[in-house]
Amino acid sequence: MPMSSSYDDDIKLSLEEDIGIGQVQVEQPDKYFELIDQFFPTSMNRIDWSQVSQYDMIEFELGDGLDKILSFISKHIEMPLDEDVVVIGDDLIDNAYRLKSSIFFENALEFFSIPQHTYVLFPSSKKCLNLTFEGDLYFGPV
Repeated sequence: MPMSSSYDDDIKLSLEEDIGIGQVQVEQPDKYFELIDQFFPTSMNRIDWSQVSQYDMIEFELGDGLDKILSFISKHIEMPLDEDVVVIGDDLIDNAYRLKSSIFFENALEFFSIPQHTYVLFPSSKKCLNLTFEGDLYFGPV
């Protein structure tokens, strides 16, 4: 069973119904961090976006709301709402959350309100969305 921080406890409470019906899986994050290390240049345990050849970036604040995230993503990728995504964080959440993109978008601000580097992996389209602790929102291909 994966470990839990207080942030994980809050996320699991918010996603309790979806976890119960199997729409959200709570997993160990190690294999997803290994994927990031395999496909992206990293520095200090984070993606070094300055070394990525193709990416886009905007500044993001929680007050900007979900529309800014959705607009940013839709500019780069057509994504069915039933695509699996994986959400991991580098500090304050201990688990990986594999869930449908529709469920992620319903809960994105909860994930992004955690003060850490948060990664959203889109395995089928081989993309990564990364909100940094500093408030930069990056999106790039694997």
